[in-house]
Amino acid sequence: MESDAIVENLGVLFKYLDDSRARVAELKKELEHKRLDTAFFTKRDARRIQDLEVEKEALTKQVAACKEQLKLKQESRQFLEFDKELLDQEVVLLREKLKVKEESREVRLEPRVDELPNTVLSETRMAVMSERQLKVALEEKCLSLETRVKESAQLASTAMRERIEADKALEENRRECGVRAEKIQDLQRTYDELKTAYRATLSERDTLIKTRDRETQVHALNMGDLQQECDQLESANFVLAAEKNTLIKTCEALQSSNSVALAEKVSLAEAHNLATTKLRGKYDALKGDKKVWRAACTQFESKMETDKEELQQTLRDMIELVGSIEKQSQGQGVNAQQELAEAQKRHRHYMGNLPVPPCNLGEQPEPVRLKERDLHAYLSEFQDPSWTSLSDRIVCLIGRVNISAKFHYVAYGPTSCYDRPTNKWIEGSDLASSHGGTRELFIGCKAGVEYVGSYRCHNLDALHPGGTQIPSNISASKILDIALGVRRPTEQVVRRRYLDGQIKVVATGLEYVGFNNQLYDFLRKRIADDRAELHDVTQLGKRKACDAGLRQGAKTKFRKTS
Repeated sequence: MESDAIVENLGVLFKYLDDSRARVAELKKELEHKRLDTAFFTKRDARRIQDLEVEKEALTKQVAACKEQLKLKQESRQFLEFDKELLDQEVVLLREKLKVKEESREVRLEPRVDELPNTVLSETRMAVMSERQLKVALEEKCLSLETRVKESAQLASTAMRERIEADKALEENRRECGVRAEKIQDLQRTYDELKTAYRATLSERDTLIKTRDRETQVHALNMGDLQQECDQLESANFVLAAEKNTLIKTCEALQSSNSVALAEKVSLAEAHNLATTKLRGKYDALKGDKKVWRAACTQFESKMETDKEELQQTLRDMIELVGSIEKQSQGQGVNAQQELAEAQKRHRHYMGNLPVPPCNLGEQPEPVRLKERDLHAYLSEFQDPSWTSLSDRIVCLIGRVNISAKFHYVAYGPTSCYDRPTNKWIEGSDLASSHGGTRELFIGCKAGVEYVGSYRCHNLDALHPGGTQIPSNISASKILDIALGVRRPTEQVVRRRYLDGQIKVVATGLEYVGFNNQLYDFLRKRIADDRAELHDVTQLGKRKACDAGLRQGAKTKFRKTS
């Protein structure tokens, strides 16, 4: 019963500890939130919380120790009760054995008294002897049982004392829990005081914020003029810095070009001295590379075959498209021609009203004519920063321009272009990005392309909205190449775009504004240098052939003499 009461007290104590632990956790959470919101939570309160946590852990450890002690005492008590029951059972068994032996002795002695007196006497003596021995053994067992009973009584008394001590420890723990509860209440009151102080500081902070806002507005009004002046100074400083950087880059470019020219001069002098020996080495290397070139030629031929098949298929699609366009144009006939004539008349009238810069026809420079691939190769070599903007302004129009009035031209382009990466049609001509700007114009000629001067681009879409038919002297294949791309889209995509079977064009006016002498001199110099290099290569080939003939004749003469 006492153990049950102890267990109940422990349950009540554990429940109280759990409640206090939950309360402490709630208070801890509230204090954590308030500590983030306010700066008035002092270190003293943090130390109190830490002390409470330490005391809570110590109390938990004490309760656990009490539980262990109670468990050990219960086990020892159960062990003593079990030993006592065993001793009682052994005593009962010994008494039953003694009683059975006495009864068996009386039963054995009665029938033999009359017949065998000697045997009775001997058996009596033996029974007395065995009875004495049995009594001695029983006395020893009784003594051992008495000692064990005394020991169990001592253990029971020690267990009772330990249980009393555990009860006292539990009472002390209860009192300490009451003290902890009082401390928690004090902490709650302190928290309430801090909360009121925090609300008061919040109201003061709001008033300070309002005052600061008013002062900030006044300061912003005062700083407006200063900020405008600072912006003007910064923009001027930025312009000066940009000009400075441009000058520095120009100086560095000039220095680098000067050093490169000096290095090229030295290298050319050395190369002139070693030309004969290098030619021999190149000749030997060419022999070794002959097989490699053959393999490369084989691969190139196979690639050309595949490209040929693709071009043939593209050509078939284009022939079908041109046939459908011709049929549609024959059906429409007179109306299309009238619209085209009206559009060209408007274009000539617009271009005729544009001014023409003064120029002397007797001093017109010699035309620069070169192949289109050579033009792109030359333009790709513009590494000088001064050529970057010029290379972006160069336009090459072959079979797409008509002379309109004086020195002005009219260029034609498709109304939309097909973008293969996105599989979409982009509205507008390929020259739409040049409208309003100045471009360096190259047009087609018999030799390839020819530079004609600097031209300003005008948008003529308003003169004939929706486009016109392709003029007779404009290359329809060039317009198709621009509209559909080099690799054509599928015929279904083309037919879906041009439902009426006609490809219309839009016009761009090219106003002559001047002549770029820098570009003209560069191209003239490059053409002259290329011709000189071609002459040197021709002379070198003739010299190699002569040397090879002399060596072959010497070998033949040596064989004949040998």
